[in-house]
Amino acid sequence: MPLETLPPTSSTEAALLVGRLEAARLCAVSPASWDRLTAAGKTPRSLKLGGRVLWRREVLSEWIQLGCPDRKTFDVLTADERR
Repeated sequence: MPLETLPPTSSTEAALLVGRLEAARLCAVSPASWDRLTAAGKTPRSLKLGGRVLWRREVLSEWIQLGCPDRKTFDVLTADERR
């Protein structure tokens, strides 16, 4: 079973980084829709780690709270937090 499909063992052990399937689930879209949104630059920036493409769970949550803006707008809105 691929790692990204494994559920966390408890709510306190939720992964900090999630793969595309979990990112899609968290954002209530299908994996195919997530892939299209990502390709169009409408999701937060991903990370590449060990050959995998991952997203930070907290960034996805913040992105949703801000109304799911496109990547450029999201980067501008959150630029002050990164400094």
